[in-house]
Amino acid sequence: MTDYEQGRSGGEGSPPDLGALPYHAGRSPGAPAPLPPLLTPPADPPPGGPTPGGPTPGFGTPLSAPPPVTVPPPRLGAAGERPAAADGVPGRITIDDEVIEKIALLAAQEIAGVIAVEGRAGSGGAAAGERRAPVRVRTHDDQVSLDLALTVEYGSVVLDVATIVRANVARVVGRMLGMRVEAVNVAVEDVRLPGSPA
Repeated sequence: MTDYEQGRSGGEGSPPDLGALPYHAGRSPGAPAPLPPLLTPPADPPPGGPTPGGPTPGFGTPLSAPPPVTVPPPRLGAAGERPAAADGVPGRITIDDEVIEKIALLAAQEIAGVIAVEGRAGSGGAAAGERRAPVRVRTHDDQVSLDLALTVEYGSVVLDVATIVRANVARVVGRMLGMRVEAVNVAVEDVRLPGSPA
């Protein structure tokens, strides 16, 4: 018997009998069986347990990302309210009385029928020959009171002009300075034709 025949008959060093292995379609005889697919372990539940009414995290359940946090822009304060400091920088802000006077003066001059914002000579405690200040300001904390002296155009309804001036000055000063306007006292001290000398 030849060495080849001895190998086929199961002698020493002969290959194993392949006929005893099970048959799997699509796999060659003697190949190892495929491994099962790897499974990812379920995600840890959130602290305190799953959300009531929501799905339990597990296999194939995607976890939603937390919603983005949006910071609203700083809100400007309305008239009479100071907006909260958003920058966190310590310090003091002061507004000179002359700034408030000028804002009130320009707000009064916006109104039709106003010839000038000026005080009459020798009125309101002024010395003889001196004109009283056209705008006087009194501040207390976040409140301001204003006194205005007007010269109104001849032919205008004086009471209407003074009323509109008072409302406009209060609105503009409160909006621009963020202060509560406590009072606006309007004194009509003169009347003139447009273009006539003072």
